[in-house]
Amino acid sequence: MCFPNSILFILAISPSSCWADTLDSLELWLREKPQIQEKVYVHTDNNSYFIGDTIWYKAYVLRADDHHSTDMSKLLYVELLSPDGLVVERQRVVISDKGVTCAQFALKDSLYSGYYEIRAYTRWMLNFNVTNRQYTIDDRHRFYNNQMAKDYYRDWDGLYSRIIPVYSKPMKAGDYDGKYIYERPKMEMPWTPKKEIKCLFYPEGGLLVKGMKSRVAFEVLDQDGKAVDISGKLNDSLVVKTTYMGRGVFDVTPPMSGSTGKVNFQWNGKNYSFQLPEALSMGAVVTYQPTQNSTILPNDSLNFYVQARDCQVEAYAVLCRGRLYDFKRLQGESNFHIDAALLPSGVNELQIYDTQGNVLADRLFFVNHHDLVEPLFATTDKMDYQPFEPIQVSLKTTALAHSVPISVSLRDTRSDDTSYDDGNIMTDILLSSDLKGFIASPSYYFEKDDFLHKQALDLLMMVQGWRKYSQFATTSKTIGLGKPKQISLRYQPEQSITIEGTVNKQLGVDLLTINDVQGLNKIKSVAEEGLERAEQAVTVGNDEQYKVSTDNSNTDQDESELGIQENASEDVTFDGVVDTHLGVNHGTLSQEVLVEAELSKDGQVAGLVQKTINGGKFTFQLPPFFDKAVLFMTAYQEKDSLTRSLSSRKDKNRLDEESYPDFYVKRDLFFPVFSHPYNYYQTHLPDVLLPSDIIDGEGDSKGLTGEHTLGTVKVEAKRRSRRAVDYTKPAYVVDAYDLYNEATDRGLSWGVVNMGTFPPIACQSVYGNMNRKRDYNVQAKLDKYTFFQNFSSTIESLKNRATTSVFRDLHLKRIKNFRFYTDYEPRNYTDPHTEQLNMEDVTLVYELIPDNGTRYTYRDRRYVIQGITYPEKQYCPDYSKMKPSTPTDYRRTLYWNPNAILDANGEFHVTVYNNSRETRVTVDAVGLLPNGKFLVQQKK
Repeated sequence: MCFPNSILFILAISPSSCWADTLDSLELWLREKPQIQEKVYVHTDNNSYFIGDTIWYKAYVLRADDHHSTDMSKLLYVELLSPDGLVVERQRVVISDKGVTCAQFALKDSLYSGYYEIRAYTRWMLNFNVTNRQYTIDDRHRFYNNQMAKDYYRDWDGLYSRIIPVYSKPMKAGDYDGKYIYERPKMEMPWTPKKEIKCLFYPEGGLLVKGMKSRVAFEVLDQDGKAVDISGKLNDSLVVKTTYMGRGVFDVTPPMSGSTGKVNFQWNGKNYSFQLPEALSMGAVVTYQPTQNSTILPNDSLNFYVQARDCQVEAYAVLCRGRLYDFKRLQGESNFHIDAALLPSGVNELQIYDTQGNVLADRLFFVNHHDLVEPLFATTDKMDYQPFEPIQVSLKTTALAHSVPISVSLRDTRSDDTSYDDGNIMTDILLSSDLKGFIASPSYYFEKDDFLHKQALDLLMMVQGWRKYSQFATTSKTIGLGKPKQISLRYQPEQSITIEGTVNKQLGVDLLTINDVQGLNKIKSVAEEGLERAEQAVTVGNDEQYKVSTDNSNTDQDESELGIQENASEDVTFDGVVDTHLGVNHGTLSQEVLVEAELSKDGQVAGLVQKTINGGKFTFQLPPFFDKAVLFMTAYQEKDSLTRSLSSRKDKNRLDEESYPDFYVKRDLFFPVFSHPYNYYQTHLPDVLLPSDIIDGEGDSKGLTGEHTLGTVKVEAKRRSRRAVDYTKPAYVVDAYDLYNEATDRGLSWGVVNMGTFPPIACQSVYGNMNRKRDYNVQAKLDKYTFFQNFSSTIESLKNRATTSVFRDLHLKRIKNFRFYTDYEPRNYTDPHTEQLNMEDVTLVYELIPDNGTRYTYRDRRYVIQGITYPEKQYCPDYSKMKPSTPTDYRRTLYWNPNAILDANGEFHVTVYNNSRETRVTVDAVGLLPNGKFLVQQKK
């Protein structure tokens, strides 16, 4: 039996003494248990925006297996993320029975310019492609229990993501000729990476085997992730070179002993040498030999060649988007052919098995029958228009598309951006959504069907070291070793607004007292306190204290891998007293209780009471509502229902935030916390280097630091030394009550308000652990004076502030917003950041309610929750009767209709009016047919 180190190990679902039975069971499982995922495509009205604009969008939600409108989820989450990687706004929208939905984001004047991300997903999509983010045992100590830490430190791949540039608001209304991105001010000079290249190798099938000729794809990137066109030599003899986007391929036969070899390059006057992956003494190698015909026609054969050493190749399977399409036994054959007519268009996956159903080799390849696109023709009566002139827009398709809603945008092309994101609904759904990361210029792979384009597409398949539709997840960090387990489906397709959560034991955590105020600037770090308190409760190996979670499997991190021994169900006690401190894995309820929810919206109230199950779990289905509503939640024992219910008038402490509730009630937040770094091609356009003469005489670049793409202009600004915090320009602002609720739901705050010790909890909720192995420095201020600090440094005292006055302000009812100031960007968490022991990493300012004002706060949970986002209608003026006397119409998108209905002839016609400028227009239209085919606009 062979256990390769880089291939997914698959276990048959039932043991057998006969290999045929094992493979039969595997085939049956693959056929009857397909991994059905969902996909999202978002069509926007424009390809770039300015602060003050509105982003209009329509989302298409599909079943991944057949591209039909989803019949699973009814709610979609669409998020707008800042350049830093923080959620600016999250919307919940309803998916229609046609699999579509629409809404809009208003780009407020308070936002910074930069590259923003639109991220979209259903709750069902969060079952798949989830990995653990790096975190340490000290990080885990901050949470109520281990599961809450694991739920927080998660990453997802495979969610819809699109990056759009948002430029600064024009200095003069309607002047879109100048496009400027002003980076938010930072204290440190920008970090400039050292110019160098890296080379990544991808053996075909997943591994190299000694003595066997193999093909190896490679990809060469510079320090920014930009593809490098280069040539070099393998083992100083064979010439290797890239062909497209820094990718190439070569053949190599690893020797039976010794190193596989190196590839040597010369770039920018420097020599680089990259070691090939280590070859194994046992394993299998597969080679794909694609046809060079201009198209893949029905009954074309796809040719493969497989060879093995010290393991037996017995069968293969071909899967596409989670479904099995072909499964055959090889019966000793080395060459085999797969009928392309059996396979759907898109990314297909070949898996080679041994007798026990272990995957020996794995290969992605692309099939294109040209059967999923129906042409859509969009025209206007001309291209150039005078102010307020009527514009005739026509759409037509020859497909059977009666009553199909399509999305159509008419925009002024003079402020358009060209970008590497030049695909459409077909390229996104068929190609990009099945691969990891951003695919630059996806339209290239489909613009021609000749050998060069097919070769480029196949190289793209070969350099994918990731699989979106893995059937199993291993519990071992070394793939192929250890007992695997099937992916658990944690979330069900969401049909209505659902609140899931848990009721937990209320611990006697410390409340803020007036005597604590003077000591807040000398407080111990959270990790220090956690280690001290948890010394008897948690056993940590000598070399495990700073071990970081790096598990990349499709499952949650096993705490045993972090060196932690835990009591998963009971709180640790000392002399019979429950330990209430950090570092303890607090358990679930030993006895179920009642949990009550009350939803208040526009004077109407809906309430529900239920008994928890499985140690405190609960689920509420909320009635649908638009915009925002207030949700109250509390929990109590059945015997206390008369005095503790939300309708009781006997509960005198309900409005006291400093009272202890009976239980710690929390929602289970499934929303992703973190964002992915941008790809080079997502933030760069064809550009020209402009001298840095726009910098003022004092050396201030007016926020333009580093290199930024400004339309077709790149600005390279001077470096600056460290400067003071600019308190007029925070990195992030959030409502204080909202962040307190999020921290409590995440397990970082335990149901009792203490605004004195909240600063590190607030920072942890927003920025995680900053990818560090130690605590970072937090400073918190009231009225510009420091009241909290968890590091040693000179502290400016609370001048002219009596302790009683400070104590009064350190309550949630007095705090309006939290304002964060930091150089750290969660999206760019791998960038080096100066760690100074006596300098703050984050400054947190408590913005108080003006005029000594207060707001209602509660002992129990109180949320302002987002309901369904109301889809507004874009303003489209009619100038047929009267034209404005002054030019005040500066619309860049002249017309946006997310639900343009095609008539019986497959046509749609509309007359709209130009803005108050001379424009050159273009139409952008997208549609999805009921049979899963895409309406793709044809280029003129």
